[in-house]
Formats: sequence, C-alpha cells, structure tokens
Amino acid sequence: MRIAVMCKSDRFGGGASRVGEDLCRMLNRAGHESHLYLSFSIGERTGYMRSLYSTRPRISEVARKINRASMLLGLPNLIPSELFYLWLKKRRFQYDLFHFHDLSTAISPFTPGSLVRRQPTVWTFHDCSGFTGGCIYPGDCLRYQSGCGQCPQTGSWPMEGRIDGTRILSRIKKRSLAQPQIRIVSPSQWMADLAMDSGLLSSPPRVIPNCVDIETFKPQPKKEVRTKLGLPVDRKIILFTAGPLHEERKGLRHALEAVKAVAHLNPLVLLIGDDQGALDQSEPGLEIIRTGYLRDEVQKAMYFASADVFLFTSLEDNLPLSILETMAVGTPVVGFNTGGVPEMIQQGHEGFLVPQRDGEGLRQGLNEALESNQAEAWGRAARERVERDFNQSLFLGRHLDLYAEAIEEFVPR
Repeated sequence: MRIAVMCKSDRFGGGASRVGEDLCRMLNRAGHESHLYLSFSIGERTGYMRSLYSTRPRISEVARKINRASMLLGLPNLIPSELFYLWLKKRRFQYDLFHFHDLSTAISPFTPGSLVRRQPTVWTFHDCSGFTGGCIYPGDCLRYQSGCGQCPQTGSWPMEGRIDGTRILSRIKKRSLAQPQIRIVSPSQWMADLAMDSGLLSSPPRVIPNCVDIETFKPQPKKEVRTKLGLPVDRKIILFTAGPLHEERKGLRHALEAVKAVAHLNPLVLLIGDDQGALDQSEPGLEIIRTGYLRDEVQKAMYFASADVFLFTSLEDNLPLSILETMAVGTPVVGFNTGGVPEMIQQGHEGFLVPQRDGEGLRQGLNEALESNQAEAWGRAARERVERDFNQSLFLGRHLDLYAEAIEEFVPR
C-alpha cells in the first residue's frame, strides 16, 4: 500500500506527531510505501518526510504565516493550504490512503472531509481538538456537546485570537466528520466516548491503542544505569516527566505536594521535560535533578529505568506515551486515573491509581510502592502488559487491517 501520513511536525513536535512518524516508519519497514507530510521539522529530515504545503521553502513559510494569521483571528487553520497543494500537484493520486494525526496549527479541518470524497481517509483523535471548536482538552466545559461558542479558552493556545470562532470551526468539523466513509480512530475508549458525546460522529471511532518500542524501552539494572547517569544508587527516585512541565494540565504542583508528603523516605525527584519556569530553581524540602527535554530515546529509556516510580498527575490525557515507556522499562506508575490511563493500568497490579487531585491517595500509593517494595512487582507486571497489549507489531497490524478495509469499501463520490 501507499500511505500518506499527515502531521504538523516530526516526532519532536508532541505525542501525536511521534505516533504519526513511528507509524510511517513501521509501514516502510513492513514493505509498504509511506511518506510523512509535515508543516515543520525539529529534528533532521529523513527520506520519507515531505513538505505539507510545497516543495518550495518560501511558499511553505507563507502557508505557515497564513495559519498563524487565521489563528490570531480566532479561526485556526481555516484556509486549507495543504489541500490546495495536494490537488494542484495531483499528489492525492499517488496514495491509496491518507491518514491524519495532529491537525492543530497546521492542517485545516476542511481537508479530511474534502479528501475523503476521492480518497480513503483515516483521522486519529489524539486529543479532543478533532471534535471541539479548537481546544485540545475542554476541561470542565461541556460546550463541545452543543456546538461550542462562548469558549472559556479563547485567547489561549491554539485559539489565541480575541474573536471566538469555535462555533464556526465546530460546524466545519461536523461537515467533515459527517462524510460516511471517513474512518475515525481513537487511542483510548475514553477518547472515543468523548467524541461520541460531541454529537459530530455517526458511528463510534475504532479504538487502536498507542504502542511502544519494547527493544529501546526495556528494563535495565537500576544500580548500573544510575551509575552511568551519575545518579545516587542508594536513594528512592521519583520520576516526573512531561513535554511542557509548566502546563497546568500536567499537574506538576500536585506531584510536588505528593513527594513532600513522603519526605520521610528522603526521595530524589527526577524532572524530565521542558521547564520554562515551571518552578523555582529550588523547591523547599525537595532535592530535584532536571534533565531538560530529552530527544534521544536511548538516553530517555535509561533515565526512565533509573527511577523507582513514575508519578503521573496529569488532569487531562488520552493514552500517554510516557506511561507506556515507563511501563516498558519496568518503572510502575503511581498517579491519577486520568482519561485512558485506567485502560493501561490495572489498579494494584501494574501500578496504583487514585482519583484526580487526591493528594492523600498519592501519598498512600507512593508509600506502598517505595516502603513495601511493591514497585518491583508492579514494574514486572507493567512490562508484561506492554509486551502483550501495546507492542508495535500489534499496533501496525491493526492499522493495516483498517487500511485494507477502508480501501476495499471505498466508493469515490
């Protein structure tokens, strides 16, 4: 098969882009022809990558400026620059199927709905922006269930304009999602249920969980890996990781409060991610080691394996790659039962989950993990779960089945 994978960025642009690039690489390794179309790249460009807007850098830059302008007007990605390119260059005929991942800031919601009339099309909802008026996660807001409007997140990324265009964008997405042949995918049942609650879908999404490279992310002897990284071998290490650590949704302050509650264990906090002033250089009562954002996955796997427990306090999330990666290295999770996380972790078997903002529950989980050595048993079970249910072979096979079905049943309109 020939597959076009559509993302805003390469793997360094966020979890959704990572999934898209990994899928593209897997398809190529399996003997298919796949290209990754992206608005921008942060890492080095590879042979399977293509520009989303044009082969000419100046035109691509103009397209990105148009996207930025429409965002500031309150109508992010209203103009489908990428669709013009695909149609004018007739690139749509080069592929058997188009698969969209993260659209925000790069791809117009017009595009999937337009392409599906002529080409089989798949759209994966990695966050809620596919069925809201633009927000990545709605929080406590339920306006996405009635077409949005009066958005409480107007002025915040990715709806940075002063004008509230969420009702217009919701209607555009409704038209795209109303196309009967478009195939919607969700990494978690939780996200699939939210999408159905929006009223924009006529049928439930296909649930295909994310995966992890179990060869890169694998258990390593803690003393050995800590020695290599210059970390103490005789202390409990609590990991906290997120791309943007400063983002309120990631819940860093809840994590720090939980660590302070187990100060008698003298834990070391390992903080991995983009800091950007997420906290002061010193946090009273805590010893913190910051690594910054880690691009090298081998190095990241070493740090993940060095920890005794991963403290997860995100308030909104789908099926986080960070949890899959820490489970794969045998580091269990203590954290909130957010989003699709309970679909990954069975309480008391692969980790310890508590209701959101339950500080006492986090303290109890950390105590059980670190004082009774329960973390080791949870870590072994977590690795077994990943090997069984979240491996790359299973992930690729499920997508190939979906692609074959979409291509076989497709009828041009």
